[in-house]
Amino acid sequence: MRLMFYPEANVKLRGWGDKKIMTISSKTKQHGARTWAMRSACFAAMGALVSPIAASAQDNPQGALSFGLSHSSFYGTRGSVDLTIEDLWLDGLSLSARLQSGELGQGGSLAVEYDWDIEQPVFGFDTQAFVAFEASGQDWDPLYSLAEYELVLGLRSTVAPNLVAGVELVWNETNLSDFDGSVSPVFLNDQGSSTSAGFRFGLEYDNRESDRLIAPGTTGIFEIYAPVLGDDDRNFVRIDGRLGYTVPVYNSVTLKVAAAAGVVVADDTDMVNLLDRTFTAQGFPRGFDYGGAGPRDTSTNTVLGGTQYVAGSVELLVPINDRDWTIGSFYDIGGVWDVPGVSGANILEDRYDRSSYGLSLNVPTGIGDLRISYAQPDNALATDELNELSFSLNGQF
Repeated sequence: MRLMFYPEANVKLRGWGDKKIMTISSKTKQHGARTWAMRSACFAAMGALVSPIAASAQDNPQGALSFGLSHSSFYGTRGSVDLTIEDLWLDGLSLSARLQSGELGQGGSLAVEYDWDIEQPVFGFDTQAFVAFEASGQDWDPLYSLAEYELVLGLRSTVAPNLVAGVELVWNETNLSDFDGSVSPVFLNDQGSSTSAGFRFGLEYDNRESDRLIAPGTTGIFEIYAPVLGDDDRNFVRIDGRLGYTVPVYNSVTLKVAAAAGVVVADDTDMVNLLDRTFTAQGFPRGFDYGGAGPRDTSTNTVLGGTQYVAGSVELLVPINDRDWTIGSFYDIGGVWDVPGVSGANILEDRYDRSSYGLSLNVPTGIGDLRISYAQPDNALATDELNELSFSLNGQF
């Protein structure tokens, strides 16, 4: 359902690409007035309700049931099951549900979207209007629990070949609760409920002929989110961008280059809510755990997240058989820094770019893509949390 610039963090674009429901915001948040036991029961009930639909959707070209499996040293092993059904009951009505479970807890989300074509396009061509609502919750971060409710009204349109633009009016409510006793005092400023409403604008470019890892072409995403109403600590402008370029260089050897950057623009004296901060530079560099290479409160060893990031990656991929198996050699660099409104001898927030090098193995299977990478950090700080070996498996029925 989500197109993430970086895992479990802030950026998501709604309604672009192959899936109809995608969005830009922070990690899922939790309502302080509700216990996780109640939410668990809700997610269990949701699973019972969507299971029979999923079974029928497998034979329906407008439905898809997919799964994912990943592992990191911080979050452990986690699995997810996603159900997406389009044109449910009437044309343009879509339903998406996700259930997740891992060693540290569980979570889930439910989203509904209705879209319709505009006969006289506002801009470009193939213009669609849509309204969507999503509710989600999770309780597997060891430091806190989160819930989020989001309502979006927007337009998306193909404005040029391979270029899609979107503009959205967004209302978002988040709730942060159940803090661990060892959490940094910086986090305590953000507990409870917070609300923001504003505008989001994005562009996505993709001229690849397929989603294959070695498919040549250029991809790019640019987005601006500007709340105009809401709590003081959510008064900011967020800008994110990413470029990717894939090109054959010699026989079957392929070069992949990626670059990303982002910033949350706020007054230097204003706090930026932890739900709007960045905890990883869009997944780079590999070899570091989620949030493990950025601002930190050393007095409690708590990862704080930052408001600026930059990242880059270069990878050579070589097919090793005729079934699109590839082995890669990569070099990554990236950094996250700056926590406005926070200072002290125990706060590490200055820019320090980390880098890593390693090998990757990518195996398309009959049920999805298996990706394994081993990265060796070469300039980690003593406080960084490492995750040299990682894997993910994503499949669809």
